[in-house]
Amino acid sequence: MFGRLGRMKIWTKDEEEIIKEHYPVMDTKLLALRLNVSMRQLHTKAYHLGIKKEANSPYCRRRVEEQFRNITSLDSIDDDEVKSVIVGSLLGDANIHPFDTGNTYLEEWHAKRQLFYLQWKAKILEPLGTKVSIYHQHRWGRPYQKQLYTTASLPLFATLRRELYSFTRGGEKTNYISLIERLDPMSLAVWIMDDGSYQPGGKGSLYINTDSMPYDQKKFAIKEIEKKFGLYPTSADLRIRFPPKEMPKLRSVVEPYFLEKLKYKLYGSKQKFFIDKEFSFDAAHYIDEYPGACCFGHGHLWRLHVTIRGEKDEDTGMVMDFKQLSEIVNKKIINKLDHKLINEVAEELSSYSTAENILIWIWNNLKEELPDQCELYELRLYESPTSFAVYRGGN
Repeated sequence: MFGRLGRMKIWTKDEEEIIKEHYPVMDTKLLALRLNVSMRQLHTKAYHLGIKKEANSPYCRRRVEEQFRNITSLDSIDDDEVKSVIVGSLLGDANIHPFDTGNTYLEEWHAKRQLFYLQWKAKILEPLGTKVSIYHQHRWGRPYQKQLYTTASLPLFATLRRELYSFTRGGEKTNYISLIERLDPMSLAVWIMDDGSYQPGGKGSLYINTDSMPYDQKKFAIKEIEKKFGLYPTSADLRIRFPPKEMPKLRSVVEPYFLEKLKYKLYGSKQKFFIDKEFSFDAAHYIDEYPGACCFGHGHLWRLHVTIRGEKDEDTGMVMDFKQLSEIVNKKIINKLDHKLINEVAEELSSYSTAENILIWIWNNLKEELPDQCELYELRLYESPTSFAVYRGGN
């Protein structure tokens, strides 16, 4: 067995013990990430150790497929939570992925910051053999993490796929009627957590994105919401709108099922604060092919302003401790630039170490280092007291 870099994988005793303990009951993808090996290596090692998935493990999908092989409709499922999450998710972000064998499985992707939400859904759908997988990719030259949950391949989802999808329109969801008819408070909450957004204008309204839903089915959804919940939303272009006067009642219907971290979709975000800290460093640079003195090596006393945006932590009363911000910026930026020739710090600065390019390099080195509740908002770099550049990211 060869590792990802082409070298033979030598298993330690500790790694073998981890496999013996966790392989029978743990998601294989997550265990492989923990051990920094491929899934094939992990499966092969488990086979040589004589270890199999436990029959009662949610990751033993053959057991799940056997258990659910005769369940072909949502009405056949006894667990109301499972049904509600399936309905709300299919109205929202989830999709049914086909297998060549005829059966299909439910899947849903989310970005890194929504992992907690994905795990909540996967826990409820655990009887369907649900597992969470994490993928690390690069987008626009930047590291990016996304994750998905998938269920076992079941006849239930083959039935739902035939009901919901149009195979003359590239396999898109086009028929939502059967899902709308099954709306209950929990599935409405899941739909809003997936596709809802709060607009603070006026007294605040909530919108559900329905851009893929045909207009007549959106009108049907509005009528069903009126009939089932006594709510009176309106149609707003490609969305369903709950006006301010409907918000108190909507909250009373769905809030019991809402995750705490997603309640901003019902109430709007907390107040945002900006904090700014100034740093300084001495460094030299030159700019190739510049038609003037800057093409020769010269130095500046640079001043860097780092601005962070975020919500105030109710426990600490702070967005971020200035001491923590100083430690991050000094470690990732200042220590690398101070009393250095900037052109030699990074390849992208080797020829054109302008203030603008230096800011891009600083941004890319800082943005992933901040706590979850904070985001890098602005960088301001002074070459002199009267000359500076400002950068607010790729957007």
